[in-house]
Amino acid sequence: MNTRRMVLGGKVLEQLGLRKDAFKVIKYSRKAIYDTSKCVGCDKCVFICPYEAIEAQQLATPKILVDKCKGCGACALVCPYNAIEVKGFEFDNVLKRYIEVAKQLKKQGVSPLILVFVCQWSEFPALDNPENLLNKKVLMLEVPCAKALDPVHVFNALQNGFDGVLAAVCSPEDCKLQEGKGTAERNVSVLKNSLKEMGLLERFELLTVNPRCVGEFDQKLAEFETKIASLPPLKTMTAEVRTNV
Repeated sequence: MNTRRMVLGGKVLEQLGLRKDAFKVIKYSRKAIYDTSKCVGCDKCVFICPYEAIEAQQLATPKILVDKCKGCGACALVCPYNAIEVKGFEFDNVLKRYIEVAKQLKKQGVSPLILVFVCQWSEFPALDNPENLLNKKVLMLEVPCAKALDPVHVFNALQNGFDGVLAAVCSPEDCKLQEGKGTAERNVSVLKNSLKEMGLLERFELLTVNPRCVGEFDQKLAEFETKIASLPPLKTMTAEVRTNV
């Protein structure tokens, strides 16, 4: 509906004398991008892409088919050298942001400190007002899709100041990027098994939300924060930063 409104708005502007390209609607504007200097040609991104948006090239970096790319982030998750990433969700940028915030808030004695990864399609009210959550000892970071939820970020967060990590994703029926859901499910399964072995499973939670259920996210976040506050502080904190599992 919104797309049609925008197209209609473009037609009105055109009738008023503006050029046709003065107004453009772009769907799935966040696309996969390559740093060819890091690519080793393993082609993992080619096999994992659920939309067949990456083509292998003989003796060259795989080719991104921009028109097919939905920006889900599945390719970035499997790249061992961060050579392919989704524009706006680059690994190093995300890493730098939450580690710096953790350091600042821990110095201020903030506790418990919660990191929330939110699918860009699932919880619009919270994403529109991230500063409100920060005042509640919560840092919210947007991710392109559940398929882009990197387990490495969860480990890094718990090792570098955060007391708990929450991931909010779309329910199966509300998922805007249906293809490749099995990839996300496998990633979460591996993540939970690893956290269990490290005794950290209770500090992570995956919840499904949708913007139609007003207040649902806030309630679940409050419940998670209460649970984390009841746990003993993490015994060891480390400056170690991981880039892959």
